[in-house]
Amino acid sequence: MRRIPFTAAVNTILVITGLVTVFHLCVMVGVVPYNIVWGGRLTNQQEMLVFELSSIIVNMVLALTVAIKAKKVRAKVPGRLVNMVLWVFVILFALNSAGNLAAKATLETVIFTPLTVLSCLLCARAAVE
Repeated sequence: MRRIPFTAAVNTILVITGLVTVFHLCVMVGVVPYNIVWGGRLTNQQEMLVFELSSIIVNMVLALTVAIKAKKVRAKVPGRLVNMVLWVFVILFALNSAGNLAAKATLETVIFTPLTVLSCLLCARAAVE
């Protein structure tokens, strides 16, 4: 795991998180159809807004946690708590990877499965620093 440089892991997580947040904003405003996210299981606009907003919030928590871990943001948060949150994200990304493999939308499987696997590995790398 330590073969991945910590700085590279942190910067990559922050870039991925930013891009994914922009993607979810595009879904919210209708640039990207919502039937290709959340496993292709969303049934209406209201449901999509709730799920997309929750995804954006989770991504912002990840970005903040990683920024705190990398000392890019100063916060009086115990290092142990930061590491615990990162390990929760490792589990979340692992489960999300499995969910992406079972998605109805091929695009989600092809694009987002490798992205969530990568995010899982990068979060684990950040957590062990």
